[in-house]
Amino acid sequence: MNNTILVPIDFSDHSFQTALLSLNMAGRLSKSVVFLYITNNLEIKIGEQIDRLQAQISSWITQGKAAEVPFSIEIRSGVPEEQIKQYIQHYEPWIVLMSTRGKARKIQDLIGSVTAEVLDGASVPVLAIPEQYSWSSLRGVKRISYATSFHSNEAKFIQLLADLLPKDSLESLTFIHYHKAGESSYTDDQQALSDAVSLIFPSVRMEFQYQVFKDGFEEDFSEFLATDPSDLVVIKNSHRNIIRRTLHSGLAKRLAFNAAKPILVL
Repeated sequence: MNNTILVPIDFSDHSFQTALLSLNMAGRLSKSVVFLYITNNLEIKIGEQIDRLQAQISSWITQGKAAEVPFSIEIRSGVPEEQIKQYIQHYEPWIVLMSTRGKARKIQDLIGSVTAEVLDGASVPVLAIPEQYSWSSLRGVKRISYATSFHSNEAKFIQLLADLLPKDSLESLTFIHYHKAGESSYTDDQQALSDAVSLIFPSVRMEFQYQVFKDGFEEDFSEFLATDPSDLVVIKNSHRNIIRRTLHSGLAKRLAFNAAKPILVL
């Protein structure tokens, strides 16, 4: 894994907002940024778009809105999700920031297309941000909902989360564990995870919620997200295939249309 932040960009307003977030994240973490644009070979004004992005970045830096960090703009031709996944596989960026469609878009344009494919297939952390979230930093992430399986390496993922977030910004962390009816107690697992989190986030409030499977993880977790008050939902890489199945289901598309929120897959 290298020291870059990858930002697939389509030159929309929201992808520019994600670009701003990536620059400030890179400045805080001493990383560089790669903006990746996938063309269909039919566009003749790509040079103008690149000039517009570079001018916007210069303006942000001059106004003090963005950190001045190394960045590059790469152009590739092909199917967007395939090209993005190929780039990730070859270069292994530290994280990928993806802009996603929001409530004002048609249902078929939501997170369930390119972003879902990248979330499903990427081997590095991916943060998907709906367009109604105009983040210039992650300092606004105060409450996180985290789907846990109580795996033995859970502390490693919590540390990745701590590296990503600004110091002392997180206030509460809710762990959600889905299990089958009649399964044994998770008291020891919960205590072990609680102890590990306390070392990494000593001042964060922790809560554990246990949910019995009703319709399967995809439907149950989608139902949970519909009323979840958190600022960010975290799912581990062992659940990546859940993202794709969930977001391509009719239920999840309706959920995304009504209550889309940022999702981080570690």
